[in-house]
Amino acid sequence: MAAKIKVENIMKKKILNSINGIVLEVLFRGFCVLYREDSRVREEIDGWDKNLSLKLVCGPGGAVLAMRKSQHHGLARQKRAQRAAITMRFKSAWGAFRVLRLRKRLHQLTGLPVTLEQAGVDPARFPEVANAALNDGAVIVNPRQVTYRAVIRILEICYGKQRA
Repeated sequence: MAAKIKVENIMKKKILNSINGIVLEVLFRGFCVLYREDSRVREEIDGWDKNLSLKLVCGPGGAVLAMRKSQHHGLARQKRAQRAAITMRFKSAWGAFRVLRLRKRLHQLTGLPVTLEQAGVDPARFPEVANAALNDGAVIVNPRQVTYRAVIRILEICYGKQRA
């Protein structure tokens, strides 16, 4: 009986891992389509350092999507990303989905603002904020070079003027 339960658990884990792999494959293809079709996404990815790699992991010992910037196609799969610059680890694909939807749900439940505009931030202060960010000591250890234009763009996106 115990052996049967163990086999069922192993099978369940393999099936979930396969499903997570499919979800990550769809996500990767979505990134590629967005790179081709959306100039904002293309501009963001083209601004990445040429050695930047990103790794998404679903489940402990589960499916992994590793990608890097590609000169010709925007993004390319990376066979091994042992030292990815950015790693996002989720317990499951469902966990990843829940995290990505959290901001909207928190707003619905609490009424907390989700944009700088909703929080009452004055966009006229963006240059002051950008300069303060550029003069912050944490900028030195950022793996990506921070520019004034990039900080302003992030603030505009967070304000709601532009889409990410």
